[in-house]
Amino acid sequence: MNTRQELLACVRNLPRPSGRAIAPDVWAIFQAEWRGPVLARSRNIEGNRYIYEPPTGSDLCLRYISRQKLLEFTPDNSHMMSRLNAELPGDRRYPLIAGVCGTFANVAYNAIQAAISACQATHAMQVQARVPDELWTIEVVGRQGKDLQHILYLWLVEHLRGGPPGQGGYNAWLVHEIRHDLAAPDQSCRTQRLPTSGRRMEDLIPPQVIPVRVPGAMAWSASHQAY
Repeated sequence: MNTRQELLACVRNLPRPSGRAIAPDVWAIFQAEWRGPVLARSRNIEGNRYIYEPPTGSDLCLRYISRQKLLEFTPDNSHMMSRLNAELPGDRRYPLIAGVCGTFANVAYNAIQAAISACQATHAMQVQARVPDELWTIEVVGRQGKDLQHILYLWLVEHLRGGPPGQGGYNAWLVHEIRHDLAAPDQSCRTQRLPTSGRRMEDLIPPQVIPVRVPGAMAWSASHQAY
C-alpha cells in the first residue's frame, strides 16, 4: 500500500466539485447494481466515526481510476429511468463528455477534468435518460492541495443514434458526485461522522458490503449498506 507522500507525488490533481447530486433515495436504487467501491474502503473506528482508506495491498499509483457499467435502461426497468429523470431538470448545467468514437469504458481522466472545468461555460440543456442509455460509475483517487480524496462519479451515457455502441460515439453527462478524504497508512486519519438531520446520505460511506438487488420498497434501506 502506498504511503501518503508516494500518493501525493503520483496521483492527479482533482477537478473542482461539480455540484451535481441526485437525491439519496434515488442513488440508493442504483447502488444495488454497483460492485464497489474499488479504490476505497471505510473503517469504523469509534461509534459512528469512520475513516476512509485505500484497500489493503492496493497500489493507487498504478491504478487511480476505476470504471464500471451499472446498467442499461430497458422497458423492464423504466421505473428506475423515471426516478432518475425526475432528478434531472433542464435548467441545470451538467458536465459533458462527447466521444467521437469508442466506448465510455475507455474515457480518459483528462476528459473528466475538462468536462467539469468547462461546465459553467456551457449552456443549460435538457438531460434525460432514455432506452437504451446507460449508467456508469467512475472512481478516482487524487489530491486537492495536500489532501488525498476519493471521488465517485455517476455518468449518464447516451450512445449516438444511428450506429452500434462502441462505433458511433457517445455523449455522457455527470449527474452525481460523492467525495471523501482518503487516509494513507502513515497518515493521522481524519474521521467523519454519520450524517445528522439535514445532511445528505451521500456524505457517508458505510462499511463495504456485497451489493444485492433490492426491490423499490426497500431501496432506501439499502443506502445504509452501500457506499
